[in-house]
Amino acid sequence: MKKFVASSLAISTALVAPSVSFANYDSSFSATEMVVDGDYVNVRKGASTDYEVVTQLFSGQEVTAIDQFTNNNGQLWYRIDLGSVKGWVYSDLLIKKEAKYHDIDDVTMHTGNNVVQVHRGALASYREVASIETNEDVKVIGYFINELDEKWYHVDLGEIQGWVFSEYLTDTKSYPEADALVGEYIQAINDQATVHRGALSTYRVTYTLSGDEQAKVLDYFVNHNEEIWYNVAVGDIKGWVIDSSIQKAVEQDEPEEPTIDTLFVSSEQAFVHRGAMTDYKTVATVVRNQQLDVIDQFTNSENQLWYRVQLSSGLAGWIQAIHLAEKPVLNEQMYVNVENANVRKGATTSYDVVATLPKGSAVKVVDTFTNSEKENWLRVEFASEEFGWIYAPLLSNEVVHIEESRYVGTTTSELKRGAMFGYKTTTVLSYREKVTVLREFINDYGQKWVNVRTENGTAGWLPSWEVYANLNDRTFVYPTTNVDLLRGASEGYSANTTVTNGTPLLKLWNFGDWINVETASGIRGWVLERNTAAVSPKALLTPTVHTKSDGNPTLVWEKDVNFNVSYSNSSSNVLKITGDFTRVQLPSFSVKGISKIESTKNTLNITFNLNYTYTIRDYKDSLTVKVVPFGLAGKKVIVDAGHGDHDPGAISPSNMTEKSVNLKTAEFLKKELEARGAEVVLTRSEDTFLELSERTQIANESDYDAFISIHSNNYFDSNARGTETYIDTDYNFNGYKSRELANYVHRDLVSALGSYNRGVKEGNLYVNRNNELPSILVELGFLSNPQEEALLKQDSYLKKAAQGIRIGLDKYFNQF
Repeated sequence: MKKFVASSLAISTALVAPSVSFANYDSSFSATEMVVDGDYVNVRKGASTDYEVVTQLFSGQEVTAIDQFTNNNGQLWYRIDLGSVKGWVYSDLLIKKEAKYHDIDDVTMHTGNNVVQVHRGALASYREVASIETNEDVKVIGYFINELDEKWYHVDLGEIQGWVFSEYLTDTKSYPEADALVGEYIQAINDQATVHRGALSTYRVTYTLSGDEQAKVLDYFVNHNEEIWYNVAVGDIKGWVIDSSIQKAVEQDEPEEPTIDTLFVSSEQAFVHRGAMTDYKTVATVVRNQQLDVIDQFTNSENQLWYRVQLSSGLAGWIQAIHLAEKPVLNEQMYVNVENANVRKGATTSYDVVATLPKGSAVKVVDTFTNSEKENWLRVEFASEEFGWIYAPLLSNEVVHIEESRYVGTTTSELKRGAMFGYKTTTVLSYREKVTVLREFINDYGQKWVNVRTENGTAGWLPSWEVYANLNDRTFVYPTTNVDLLRGASEGYSANTTVTNGTPLLKLWNFGDWINVETASGIRGWVLERNTAAVSPKALLTPTVHTKSDGNPTLVWEKDVNFNVSYSNSSSNVLKITGDFTRVQLPSFSVKGISKIESTKNTLNITFNLNYTYTIRDYKDSLTVKVVPFGLAGKKVIVDAGHGDHDPGAISPSNMTEKSVNLKTAEFLKKELEARGAEVVLTRSEDTFLELSERTQIANESDYDAFISIHSNNYFDSNARGTETYIDTDYNFNGYKSRELANYVHRDLVSALGSYNRGVKEGNLYVNRNNELPSILVELGFLSNPQEEALLKQDSYLKKAAQGIRIGLDKYFNQF
C-alpha cells in the first residue's frame, strides 16, 4: 500500500525564500483543469524546489490550475487550488485534463460477481479507499489511461470518489441487437472468424469458423474495451467470438458444391511432376501447408486423382491428391529452420516484430493466411498464450537440433525422463548449472519443454522456463499486496507460503489468469496475475532536496513500502547504499557537496566532493542523506546525561551519585562543542528523569548528526577500573557509523583522562539499540573504585573528559 507523505519527514524545512520577479507572471492565464502525471508530486509554497512542500499529489488526481509563473531558472510552474490549500507544482508533472483523462456523462456500470476495491489513484498499488459490493451498480464520471496503458474508471460513490480497474466493471446499458442473437445461429462475415477462450482478442484461439459453418449463440458479454463478444457453441466446442467478425446465419435451401480453386499441401514434403503419374519428371518440391492454385484435375489409368497446380507464372505441374487438403494442417508442432525468425503482428513483413525466435525454437501452428502477395503465413503460439505470424518457409515439421549452452535459472529444477511433469525425475539440477539444450518440444498441454544434456552426460527434459541463455533474461513479478502462493491454479487450493507486498517472484509459466512463480528460497506456487505488477514497489523514488537555513542540503528518496536498507563506505568519499530495493530513481538536479550519484538494481553509490561527509537516516517511508562539510562547525550533537531525579544511577562509597557526574560532564561537553560552532541539545539540563524511550525519541525525531550518552560505572569489586564505550551494530541502522564514532571518541577520551582502556564493546543498551543516529554510550570510570571516585569528584577531571570527547568528535567529523 502506498503511503502519501506531505510533511511527516523527520527533517524540518526552515527555508529561505528566493527572490521572485513579478514580471514573470502571466496575467492572461485562466483557470485550467489538469491531471497529475506522476507519483508523489510535491506541491510547494513557491515556484521553485527551494520552497517548502505543503502537500503531495498522486497520479491521475484532478486539480485546477489558477495561475502560472516562470521562475529565474526558466522553469514553468502552475499554481493550483486544492480547496483547503493552494500551492505551486512544476509544469512537467501536470497535463491538461483532456490529454489523458476523459469525462463520461454519468454512465451506470455493474460490478459483476466479485467485491471490487476502489483505489485512491489509477493504479492497483494505490491505497484502497472503499469497496463496491457484488452486483452493485455504480456511477462512472470518467476514465484515465495510466502509465501501464491500463484503463481505470473514475467512480462517484456519493461521499467519496475513487478509481476502479476497468476489467471489474461492465456497462449496464442495453444491447438489443446482441440480445436478439442469443439462441440464434451465426456464421463468419468474411468466411473466417476466430473463436477465443475468453472475451478478448488476446485470449487463445480455440477454433476458426470457416465459410458457411454455423455456431449457436449462448450468451454475450461487453468487455472493458466496450467490445461485444458472443459465447458460441460449435458442436462440443465452446468459446467467444467478437461481433465484428460474425453475422446471423444465412439459410440456404440448396447449398452449392464448393468449387476447389486452392488446396494446401498436407504432407511434410511432396513432389510436383510434369504429368499425372510418378513416372514423370519432378518439376518442383512443395512443403506442408504450402498453398497451391488448382487449375485442373485428372484421374489416371491407375485410378489415382491428380491436380494440376500453378506454381508461378511460368511453371505448372501435377501433384497427387493424397498430398493435398482443403485446409492447412493446424495445431501441429513446427520448428524454426533459419538462424532467426521474426514473429510479427500480422501476415506481412510490414507488421511490427513481436518476437525473434532462434533456430530450433518449437512453435504451435494455430492458423494460416495467404496475403495479397500470395505468401503463406502461419499464426503460431510461440510462448504460453503469446501469438504472432511467421512466414511459412521459415518453419519446418522436422525437428531442428540446437546444441546451445544455457544455465539453470531456478532453485528447484528437476530433470525428467519425458516432456511432462508426470515423468520420473532422474536428477535435481542446481541454480546456475550449465546444460546443453538439444531440442525443444511442445507437449499435449501446450507446455514448451527442452531436451538437455548435463555436463556429466545425463540427458533428460526440463520445462523451457527453467533454463536461460543469460540469467538476466529471467522475468520477475511483484505482489501488489500480501498474497498466498497456492498449490494449484485455483482459489480452492491451499497455500504453500505467504509472500509480502513487493517480494520478487521468478515468473515461470502462465495458465489462464494464473502464473506459476518461485520465491528466492525455491518455494513455488500459483498467484493471480492481476495481483502482481511487473515493477517492484520496493524502490527509492522521487528524489528531492531539502535545504536548511544553515545551507546544508538533505537528499530525500521516498519509499512506496518499507524495506531494509544498509550502507558502508565502499571507497574514499563513496557512500554505498544497498538493500531490498530493486530500482532507484536518480535525481535530475545537482546537490551541493555531491559529485556523482549512480545506481544498479539494488545498489546506490553517492560520491562526495572532497571535505564533505554525510548523515544517513532510514525511515519507513523515506531514506535521507544529509550532506555536510568536514569539521565540528555546524554539526548537530545530542548529549544525553544518564539517569536523573529519582533514578540516581550508581552511588559511590561517599554517596556521590552518578546522575550528578553525568550531568556536569554533559554541560562541560556542551560548552566545548558550542565554542567550536556545533549545535548541541541536552536530553536533560537539570536533575529530571527521562524514560529511555524519551531519550531516543529526541534523537529519532531530529535531523541531528550524533548521539552521545554519558555514564559512570559501578561494580561489586572495588578494584574494577577504567573507561569503556558501548555501541550496537546489530539493531542500530547507523551501527556502521556508530563504530567509527566510538573508535574516535574512545581513543581521545582515554588519552585525555589517562585512564585504563577497557575498549569499545558491543552492548544491548536501549539508547543505542533503538537509536537511528550514530550513537555511543561512554562509561567515564568506576564510582565503586576509590581512586576513580576521587577523580570523578573533580570538575577539572570532568572537563578533561569533555575535551577528550570533543576531540574525538572533531576527528570523526573530519573523515569520511
